[in-house]
Amino acid sequence: MKGTLIYNNTYSSNNLIFPVIAIQKNGEEKNNDVIYIASELAQFIYKYTNASDNEIVIEGLNRLKYNLVMFFGVPMFVLAKQDSSNFEAKKYTININIEIPINNIRNYQEFIAVQGSNDDLSFLKAYNKNEKIVFAGQLQAKVEDAQFLIFGNLILENYFDIKTDKNDGHYIEANDTITSNKNKPLKYYIRKELSDSSSLGTKYANIPITSYYLEIKHTDDTNIAFQETLTFNLTAHKNAEVQKKEKDKNLQNAIEILISQIKYLMLNLGIGSSKTYFEKTEIDIDAGGTQHITAEALEDVSGLYLETKSDGSYYIKGSLKISTSALEQAIFAVRVKAESLEKSKLRTIIYDHLNGIIVHIIYKDNYIYCVFVLQQISEDRYQKINEYKIYDQNILCPFDNDIITASGVIIEEPFGIYLVNGKYKLKGKISMESSLAYFQTMANEDIKLFFDNEYNNGDFMLQLGETQIGSTMITCGFISEGSNRICDIECPKQPSL
Repeated sequence: MKGTLIYNNTYSSNNLIFPVIAIQKNGEEKNNDVIYIASELAQFIYKYTNASDNEIVIEGLNRLKYNLVMFFGVPMFVLAKQDSSNFEAKKYTININIEIPINNIRNYQEFIAVQGSNDDLSFLKAYNKNEKIVFAGQLQAKVEDAQFLIFGNLILENYFDIKTDKNDGHYIEANDTITSNKNKPLKYYIRKELSDSSSLGTKYANIPITSYYLEIKHTDDTNIAFQETLTFNLTAHKNAEVQKKEKDKNLQNAIEILISQIKYLMLNLGIGSSKTYFEKTEIDIDAGGTQHITAEALEDVSGLYLETKSDGSYYIKGSLKISTSALEQAIFAVRVKAESLEKSKLRTIIYDHLNGIIVHIIYKDNYIYCVFVLQQISEDRYQKINEYKIYDQNILCPFDNDIITASGVIIEEPFGIYLVNGKYKLKGKISMESSLAYFQTMANEDIKLFFDNEYNNGDFMLQLGETQIGSTMITCGFISEGSNRICDIECPKQPSL
C-alpha cells in the first residue's frame, strides 16, 4: 500500500484518521460501498501494526503504527505513535509505503471479520468439514447488548439464508452450533440492510451501504451480556464450496486506497450507523471555583459511545475501564464530536444513584464533554454505563429524573419545556401522596431563559437556585391536593430561540 497523504491536524490528538471512501483493483471499477471496502481491507489490516522507518515517513517523527479501524461500517485508516503520545496541531505530509506480510493476510474466502459494539475485529474461520462449510471461532461482547456487524458481504449469501427485515420469526435455535459461556441457549439469524449516506447531504447521497448483522440473543429473549463469549461451530445453511483464491503478493497492485481529506466527517456523522465513540480529554469546569479535570483515572474508553436514534435523540452507552491509579473513586473527562446541537436541549447532569455514577455534561466547540464521577470502583475495574438519554429534539431544559425519583417521587411524565402552538410550556406529571408535593432536581442552565428566580401561580411553584457546571438547581412544588400532580403551564418568559 503506497501513496502520499496530506493531513491538517487542527488540534493535538493521538491519532491521524483518514476515511477510506473507495477502493479499486486492477481491471475493475472503483467501489465505494463502505461495507465492501471494510470486507476487502480487513483481509490485510485488522490490528495495530508497528511500521518500519521507511513504511510511514513523517518529517521529524519515527516509531509509528497503523491500523484499519471499522467504526460500524465506516473504514478508517489510522496512524498513531507507538508510545501513544499526541500529534501536534499542524499540517502533516505523510508518505506511505507499507508491505503487508503474506502470513498476515486473512483471505475473505477463509475468514470472516466480525465487529462487535466497539472498534475491535474478530475473525471466524471457514473450513470444509465432510463436504460442509463450517464457521468456527469466538466473539466476545465488549459492551452490554452488543451488536455484531459482519464484513463478509462477498460470500455470506453463498452460505446462509439472509433476511432483509427484523422479525422475531426469523430466529433459528443455535443448539450446539453457537454456545455461550453463560450456559444459556442462543438463537440467531443474519440480516442484510441496504442504505445510503444521504444523512451526510447530497454530496454523499449515492454512497451505498450493504450491511450484514448477526442478530443473536438468548432463547429467553434476553440480550447478549457484557463480556459474554460466544463460541461458533456453525455449519453453513447452504452447501457451497470454500473457493480458494491465490493472493497477489504485490498488494500495491491489488488495492488502491483513495483518501478524502475530510477529518472526522464520516466518523462523526456515522455512515450506516448511529454510534460515535468517546475519547479521553481534559477540561476546566466551574464548580464553586475552577477545577481542571483530566482522564488520568481512565484506562480504556474504547467501549463508550454516543448513540443517535432515528428521532434525533442522543444516548450515552457502553463501558469503561478504570486505571489502577484510581483508588476508592474516579473522576475523569471524555468527549465526543457532535455538531450543531441546540444547547438548550441538552441534559446537563446525570445522577445515577443506584450505581453511584454522576455525569456532568457540557457542550462547547461542537463537542459533548462528559465529566464522570464514579463513587465506587469494581474489583475488575470495569464500569458498565447504562443507557443515559442526554438529548431530545422535542424537549428543552429536561429535568434530571434520577434526582427526582431518588427522593421517592414517581414520575408519570418527564418534566421539561415543550414548544406547543408557538408557546413554550413547562410540562410534566408526578404521583405522590402529600398535601404539598414538592421535589428538587437540576436542569440545563438555560431554564433561566424561561423563568425568573421564583414562580408561583397558586397551584404550582418553581424556584431557581445556584448554577454550577452548566446545571441549575430547581425546587418545584404542587400546592393543590391529590395524588396525581400535572404541570402544564405557559412559561412566563418566551425567548426567541
